[in-house]
Amino acid sequence: MKLTGTHRRLTIRRSTTVGLLVTVAVVAAWLAFLRPTWLGGPAGYVIVAGVSMEPAFHTGDLAITQRQPSYAVGDVIAFETEGGVVIHRIVGGDAVAGYQVKGDSRELADVWQPRPDSIGGRVWFWVPQVGFMLGFVRQPAILAGLAAAIAFFLAFTAGPVGPGRRRQAPSAAAAAPLATGGSDPPP
Repeated sequence: MKLTGTHRRLTIRRSTTVGLLVTVAVVAAWLAFLRPTWLGGPAGYVIVAGVSMEPAFHTGDLAITQRQPSYAVGDVIAFETEGGVVIHRIVGGDAVAGYQVKGDSRELADVWQPRPDSIGGRVWFWVPQVGFMLGFVRQPAILAGLAAAIAFFLAFTAGPVGPGRRRQAPSAAAAAPLATGGSDPPP
């Protein structure tokens, strides 16, 4: 069955509307659940480095954390230390005295005893090996190249011509002043 022009336009409008609704839903979900804490959101992003949490986490994994009202034994948390952010499991302690934490591949608990104010959140989920890619993309030269590529793409693909539309030739009235050349004003 061949679509007529009217049916084709309706199909394009419907697909555009569906695409817009899906985009709005994805952005709303990101704003609600995955917006980083530095943008006022609930999520923290940590790239795992080291072997202390193997076999659960490996170097290069991306861990997404969320702050919790309370933490319990067994929770894997990200917390700040003098040397940076550490991801380890709670093995004891409490919010008042500080939690005892240790890496899954370690035999002894850490010397750190993080309290709620230094905890970035509990690991909500993680994506294996994505941290390597993000670490690569975060390099200034790579970011500048990506920004330039996006700007180039937008500059040369934007315009009045879209799917199913053609550029219209200028009308004869609009082109007339150019064709006749005009005249000088009287002296």
